[in-house]
Formats: sequence, structure tokens, C-alpha cells
Amino acid sequence: ACNLNQDSWNLARESYWKFRSASVHGNSSEWEGSDDIRSHMEELFTFTLFFCPLSIVELGVREGWSTRAFAAASKAVGSKMVGVDISPYCEDAYSRFVGESSGDCVVADSVEWAESYRDFARDNGFAEEVDLLYIDTSHFYEHTKRELRAWEPLLARRAAIILHDSHLPSSLRYTRRDGSQGVCWDNERGVARA
Repeated sequence: ACNLNQDSWNLARESYWKFRSASVHGNSSEWEGSDDIRSHMEELFTFTLFFCPLSIVELGVREGWSTRAFAAASKAVGSKMVGVDISPYCEDAYSRFVGESSGDCVVADSVEWAESYRDFARDNGFAEEVDLLYIDTSHFYEHTKRELRAWEPLLARRAAIILHDSHLPSSLRYTRRDGSQGVCWDNERGVARA
């Protein structure tokens, strides 16, 4: 269970402001930019802070925008994180935002690596069951379905799953909080159908 005492709240507040001002390319306002995940970073941070997971598995890291939100909250609640991505960019994101003592990034297929998670957890001091599973990978129906099947046996009883791009609008356009607009690609609602 999570114990958010005054020191934890202070750390959460400090982590939040570091998270808000963090930047990949040196521009502190960039976190509110055009990447679609940036519109959800505060919700990811807040949910993680209050859900208080022991372990976070992030499937799909890319440049690490969601990683920042999870890392800032996990520092306050003592979570450990692992990211899984087919791109080696995830290693850079985890070294910048998470740190070796709190997490690691594995360059692997998210479905195949599920079989390795328990061994990884034992070897690295992680909980063997996943409390928070975040999926932001291919967004295709069959792949998302395989991910859910592969990771389901690894979920803790109280686990939460967050799926990104779960409901791409039929208009294929969306408006961000900053008022700018983006265009979705039609994945035939693959995540929502899975």
C-alpha cells in the first residue's frame, strides 16, 4: 500500500514541476506541443500518483513523453518502471527521466517479452505482478489483442490498464488542449475493438 505522507506530497509536487519543465530538446514548453500523448500527461501523472502502483510496465515508449509522467509520479510513490519498445530510443528516455534505480527499458517486442517479465522482475527487484500496464504500441487490433492476452496473466489483482489511442474519432481529426488540431490515422478502432 502507498503511504503518501507530507514528505511524499512534497516530493510529488517537486516531481510534478520537474516533469512539467522537463524537455527532450531544451524547450520547456515543448511538453504541451503537438504530439498527441502530451495532451494526456497530467492525467497519466495524477492517476499514477493516486493509484500508487508498485510496478509500472509501459509498452511503447518512443521519445518518452508518457515516461515522464509515470516517472514523476513513481518517484513520489516508490514505483518501479520498465518500458518495452522495439526502438532503442526508449533506453535514452529511461536514462533521462527514470534513472537506473527506478526502472529500465528493454528493446523488444511487447508480446514476446511478456514471457520474460517475471524473470526480469525477480532479477531486478520488481514486483512479479504488474500493477499498472500502459499500452501505446502499434494500435492495430490483432497486435493489441495479442498484447492484452500476453500480459493478462501477469496483472496484479488490483491492476489498471491504460490504452492510448483507444478511440480514434471517425472524422480522423482531434483538437488538443492548446487549441491546435491533429489528424489521426484510421486504424479501424483497433485498440477499442481489442
